[in-house]
Amino acid sequence: MADVFISYSKARKAEAQALAGDLAELGFDVWWDTSLVPTGTFTDEIDRQLDAATAVIVIWSPEAAKSKWVRSEAGHADRQEKLVNALTGGLAPIGIPKPFDQIHAVACDDIRSIVRALDQLGTARSIAPAEPEDVPAPEAVAEADDRLFAEAERFDTVDAYQYYIDQLPDGRHAAIARMRVRMAAPVAATPVKVAPPKRKNTSDGWGSPPTAVEALTAMSLAHKVVVGSGTNNEIFHLSHGDSIQDAPFAPEMVLVPSGKFLMGSEGSYREHPRHEVIISSPLLVGKCPVTFDEWDAYVARASFGVFSRIVGNKLHLPADQGWGRGRRPVINVSWHDAQAYAAWLSEITGKAYRLLSEAEWEYCCRAGTETAYSFGDDPVQLASVAWFWENSDQKSHPTGEKAANAFGLHDMHGNVWEWCEDAFHDSYQGAPSDGSARTSADGAASRVLRGGSWSSFPLVLRSANRNRNQPYGRVDSNGFRLARTLNSKS
Repeated sequence: MADVFISYSKARKAEAQALAGDLAELGFDVWWDTSLVPTGTFTDEIDRQLDAATAVIVIWSPEAAKSKWVRSEAGHADRQEKLVNALTGGLAPIGIPKPFDQIHAVACDDIRSIVRALDQLGTARSIAPAEPEDVPAPEAVAEADDRLFAEAERFDTVDAYQYYIDQLPDGRHAAIARMRVRMAAPVAATPVKVAPPKRKNTSDGWGSPPTAVEALTAMSLAHKVVVGSGTNNEIFHLSHGDSIQDAPFAPEMVLVPSGKFLMGSEGSYREHPRHEVIISSPLLVGKCPVTFDEWDAYVARASFGVFSRIVGNKLHLPADQGWGRGRRPVINVSWHDAQAYAAWLSEITGKAYRLLSEAEWEYCCRAGTETAYSFGDDPVQLASVAWFWENSDQKSHPTGEKAANAFGLHDMHGNVWEWCEDAFHDSYQGAPSDGSARTSADGAASRVLRGGSWSSFPLVLRSANRNRNQPYGRVDSNGFRLARTLNSKS
């Protein structure tokens, strides 16, 4: 099914064809040519395409304003809050039939404004893959080097400085780091609630081998959990919502409890059927989307060849659109880029980092709710938890500035769309009930995006809303969040 449906009068087929071609070149999947519909299935096919589309562009002309078919399709789109008005044939906005004249209209050939409207509705588009940068610019490497050392100084521990030395033995601050390793006394290395130690931690620092979880109990948000690290028996006491960090520059991870929830909604065709999903084990989830700081640290490490066997020579230093880097969510990264980052972080920490499945993502976003948003049904409250079209000034913002949900997760609504592991399917028919990802034999299949972004309307930020893009698409509204698997016992 296409993402964009174009409704028009046959007298304006040339304008519809031109618009469809322009949108297709920009990566949108467009349905417009009704002549291709088999005889006898016309009405059913039109209804299916209208329901499946995330946006319906109505080309209003003098002829369209009189057409009962165009008005019917406009009404269908208006009821689902996905109508885009475009004008042609000399028709003024006042000539648009009521009640559709209440929606802002743009010229049919104003492709920039039309694309902006589609982006606000969360309409997916496939962007041609950018050529990978084999080696980051020297100034970018130096900047990432400085950021890693700043992180080591923030933690101010032997482990943190040693980690900097291990990753950048010839780094700009290596001499200072070595001196501090010799002189500094170790202190707590991660912002974790740790019980009084009963057994010695024999770990050799960041990047220790992955270990099994000895005991992990997640009965309710009020209960404590005890996470043991297998053979080393390092014991952490965590409440749900507490966070840990596996390396100085790794994402901060929040413990999310196991549970069950109703996935989907009774609204969009793509969110049907609503079904129960069981998340049988707790997991660690990024407190925020991955940031530019965290991504640039990855590029700096890999650029020195330490992990070139993981990422090869396909290092990607994404543009920040002039908005700034730092704690802003990384953007202009593809699904494949996110997978490479997760593989690298897994290798250096010895932990199993990955993208969330679509079911896990919605579970984390809802945080125990069944409402449109994690805080309720009233979009007026969005401004306290999300960056979106009405308050973002048309750009991303530093993560964690808006209120967290009940699981302690920030930016689940808005700021950036977040890649999920799953291949995109048009509905939940046949979806697993255990929270696992739905895969596809076709490696080029569209991948799921969730959460909406800085450019989205409130309706798009709903917990159940779904989007997609090609796995190589790099877009300034797309980022990602990581999960970390725990081998748990109840």
